[in-house]
Amino acid sequence: MKRIAYFILFLLLTGTASAQTIIDLSKGGKVRNKTTDDYNLDEAVARRIKKDSLAYNDRLTLAFNALNADSLSEAESLFKEALKLRPDAKGNHVVRANLGRIAYVRNDYRKAETYFSEALKADPDMDDVRFLRAQCYHEMKDYRRSLEDCKILLESKRSDINTKQVRFLKSAAEMRLRLYADARNDLEAIVYEDPENTSARLLLALVDENDGRQQMALERLDALVQGYPELTDARVARAELLYRMGFLDRALIDYDAAISAQPNDGTLYVGRAKILITLKRMTAARKDLDSAVAAGVSVSEMQSMYRALSK
Repeated sequence: MKRIAYFILFLLLTGTASAQTIIDLSKGGKVRNKTTDDYNLDEAVARRIKKDSLAYNDRLTLAFNALNADSLSEAESLFKEALKLRPDAKGNHVVRANLGRIAYVRNDYRKAETYFSEALKADPDMDDVRFLRAQCYHEMKDYRRSLEDCKILLESKRSDINTKQVRFLKSAAEMRLRLYADARNDLEAIVYEDPENTSARLLLALVDENDGRQQMALERLDALVQGYPELTDARVARAELLYRMGFLDRALIDYDAAISAQPNDGTLYVGRAKILITLKRMTAARKDLDSAVAAGVSVSEMQSMYRALSK
């Protein structure tokens, strides 16, 4: 036949189309009675759709099985095949979201963001996908977009959202953007709900210092060390703050305590050596640098400090 007949597929599959008519969209076309050839064409289309649907479902089943087996390359290939078989399938936003997750764990944040954005365009309420996209933006240093996604998640007020995780990520973006008051509000909200959250309390001290409030930062760290004397991160954070404030002897005391608690952490020896070099205590500093090397720290990372010993 020279003219091509197009029948509306939705009507065909739902059974609401007339069994006796067809819509002819070729030049001069009209609604006319169906012929035997038309019925044969419809049946061929239906068979192809059914075949594609079965293959589509098969690819998805195999893809999810591959994901469960941590076979990411196989899962990625199967998800892509499914998209080619049925590019307009209603569930493709889930397929794209999983392709985004695969790219994300491979640290390919740009590709992951593209897949996540396509998925969110189809279903804006995929909160887990939006949170992953916010993380991608953060890794790509697009802090404003990361912040926007975090705000959308918090404003939705859906019960399944982990607001603590979102606030941590949001405060990180705000710190990068120097929105210190906003970062402080988010971290204080975490502490209000979870007073024992030492990570949020440590970050609050960092926010205060970056905001020019060193004394407030020191008071926060003093309280943290007093409340959690076994928390090495708090002692190191206070030691570094004291070093920047010029209280070198007090900084050494904190590093001594940290090294006593974790003698196999080479980075602690590097931190203490930095202070010892400033105090011109070169013999003790060299000993610490050598201890850092013995603990696994690369000599190349400390070349400038070794050079400082000979000055």
